[in-house]
Amino acid sequence: MTAGFVWLRSLDPRHRLPMLKDPSGLGFAASPTSLTVVHVAANSPAEKGGGAAGDRIVTMNGHPTDADYTYGALWRFRFGPAGTRLKLGMDAGTTRELTLAEYF
Repeated sequence: MTAGFVWLRSLDPRHRLPMLKDPSGLGFAASPTSLTVVHVAANSPAEKGGGAAGDRIVTMNGHPTDADYTYGALWRFRFGPAGTRLKLGMDAGTTRELTLAEYF
């Protein structure tokens, strides 16, 4: 970005990264103690399970979430095959179960 403008140019197809297809439908922001939901995709398993922006997830499959989430094994759980079940521990002390699906 320069002088208030964003310059875009197309990349050679050989250098493009594939789109990550997230079968959970959740977008997160990581903090030292939780994952805060910032986006819930329409028609996704997250939306069907009652997920909403602002939800805070403190455990995933029993493992604590933290700022290192995107660098570890927990991050990969979200990109598992359709039918994979995730147990999300919410900051309110409740647990939600989410089954990954190819909704896109």
